Amino acid sequence: MNPLEYYSKKEVAEEIADFLKNRWAAVEGKIGEQRLFARYLDGQPLRIRSPSDVMSVLKRFPWARTFYGTIAVYDDNLEKVEGITLFWDIDSEDVDLAKEVAEKISSFLEKKGVKPWIKFSGKGFHVHVNEKCYDWSKEERPFEVALKVEEYVASKLKLDQVSGVKVELLVDRARVTTAPLSLHRELDRVAIAMKPEALEDFQLSWADPNSPKHDPEAWRTCEGSLEKLVKEALSWKKPLPLNPREPGRFPVMALLQAARYYLMTGDLEKALSFGLNRAIFYAWLKYHYNPGRMRKPKGYSEEELKRIEKLSPVGPLKDKAPMKDGWFAIGGQVQRPEDFMRQVARRFEEAGIPFELAWEKALEYVSKFPEHVLKDPNLFFKYVYEPVRDDFLRVLKSKAKPSLPPIHERRSKVITLDKFFKKKG
Repeated sequence: MNPLEYYSKKEVAEEIADFLKNRWAAVEGKIGEQRLFARYLDGQPLRIRSPSDVMSVLKRFPWARTFYGTIAVYDDNLEKVEGITLFWDIDSEDVDLAKEVAEKISSFLEKKGVKPWIKFSGKGFHVHVNEKCYDWSKEERPFEVALKVEEYVASKLKLDQVSGVKVELLVDRARVTTAPLSLHRELDRVAIAMKPEALEDFQLSWADPNSPKHDPEAWRTCEGSLEKLVKEALSWKKPLPLNPREPGRFPVMALLQAARYYLMTGDLEKALSFGLNRAIFYAWLKYHYNPGRMRKPKGYSEEELKRIEKLSPVGPLKDKAPMKDGWFAIGGQVQRPEDFMRQVARRFEEAGIPFELAWEKALEYVSKFPEHVLKDPNLFFKYVYEPVRDDFLRVLKSKAKPSLPPIHERRSKVITLDKFFKKKG
């Protein structure tokens, strides 16, 4: 399917623009095997407010295939959060099994007084609740409330115990979701919206880009209210692991680096690649400066370190990191998201800490630091990573407080990302 030809259809461009007009947009695609993701245009947040904007973006990013928008709906200046589209992301190799979980979540939500809408992304199902179903403006920290609701539902339905299905819960300013009628990033299918009652009859053929079966009213309407569910979720106490242990410096470094990249870019999969890459890189540096005191890391190369030093910085960060096939790489070895899950997430699980909880707490902790600290790898190492590298349990218990750089390392006005998000909210 030719993306330019597909998106030139009037009804497609209109639907995508209507969904994205008050969201921070993003596009994804590939050049060869290199995966690309863009959230900015000419240094400004990417905006799509009209059908013509869809085509303009494709001209500026000819590699783009998939359109996304933040789960947060903003005012026209992207300054104030006016709503949050709740989002349970259901992934499984078995489409029928994923559909069953979507039906289970939908049924629970309706019993609690609100009717969701369903999106088939081209591969999995997303259960959403329209942002108009709750007055988000009254919440001082709307993203935390939204996450609490999603976690409460997942806990009540024991979604983490469903074999063969992964239900992802991520709620923050960077989280994006596929726009209805957008092409899937790899498959020749499109994202389609439907009401819960249509799930029973769903067929893969509905996502055919040549004749999609899409309900444009499903995502535009709100039936019921989230009031009851929000009240229950806020009174619910999320259980902490009973006997968690320190996971070790390597996984803590990888996790915090991944959270750092994700908060600055919004690209989750590349963030996992970056996190693992940085953990390996710092292990190399440690050996480089102390070769007699530690074991030589796998793949270590003095020549590679010299080559890395000559590279340009990575996107909004000042780090220098090689890339290969669209992912970060070091020593000729690519670090993919699945490698992060195997080498890092598993270490948290083995320490008695559910990885989703570790990720949530890492985002909460890292967002408390100023943007210039997150951009600078040296400041990040010293003020974000070093204080908790041997005491991640403080992060887990939300007791880790940010240690900010002294005046000579600060900018004239220090605003932490946490305070910035709060102000935006």
